[in-house]
Amino acid sequence: LSYNGDDEKVEVDEASITLGKTEEMPFFLTAGKVYLPFGDFTTAMLQDPLTLTLGEINDAGAIGGVEMRGFVAMLFTYSGMEETGKDEKINGFGAAVTYTYGQDDFRVGTGISLVSNLADAAGINDPLDEAGVATLTDVVPGLAAHLNFGFGPFALTGEYVGALDSFAAEELAFGDNGAQPHAWRGEFSYTTEILTKETVFAAAYQQSDEALALELPAERLSAAATVTVTDGTTFGVEGFFDQDYEKGDGGTGEEGYGCIA
Repeated sequence: LSYNGDDEKVEVDEASITLGKTEEMPFFLTAGKVYLPFGDFTTAMLQDPLTLTLGEINDAGAIGGVEMRGFVAMLFTYSGMEETGKDEKINGFGAAVTYTYGQDDFRVGTGISLVSNLADAAGINDPLDEAGVATLTDVVPGLAAHLNFGFGPFALTGEYVGALDSFAAEELAFGDNGAQPHAWRGEFSYTTEILTKETVFAAAYQQSDEALALELPAERLSAAATVTVTDGTTFGVEGFFDQDYEKGDGGTGEEGYGCIA
């Protein structure tokens, strides 16, 4: 359950059931209100990465998959937005393939995923709702890819999320044309122990393009430190520096910074 103090509502964030015993049989099926397997979004920062803001999809749906020898292949469907103006039960679908491997201190993870309509992501769907856009002229598919490396206490993450086509200019614009938003990030982290407490130091650089209408910064540079106080309880602080889009693109061209804990 999720409580948002702005509208004073308690909402169901996730509620699902999974059928499968992948240790013996490689197949599984998950159904309910879920976060679809589009993008990875794993981060050591306090703020959500720009890739998550652009691409995270939380909806009622079903995920079917096969898990074997580090590989996971998935197909999924979900309700999605009313893409054609017809009240259809299932509007969105997608596919994802991931691979993870670990031995001794070395670990690697990678994956690629596709979704039929990137506008189903909250970071795009909410601005469309505010603009009164209920249906799209043409759906815009999305692509996400990530690559993670780890060796001992060090970890390195790279991720990309973006639209494979442009939205109509009257739906989501960038300048005089339709926007084709995308974002990418690179993140480095180091985990150590200070006074017997696990401590993670992290730094990240992120960029977005043609995402001005989504209120994303053009660039973000950030650093964070997180300490595990007790099991299930952490304290963290993050400082960040943002660069807005240039005035020629419709932005302010200004810089900003802040700190959160």
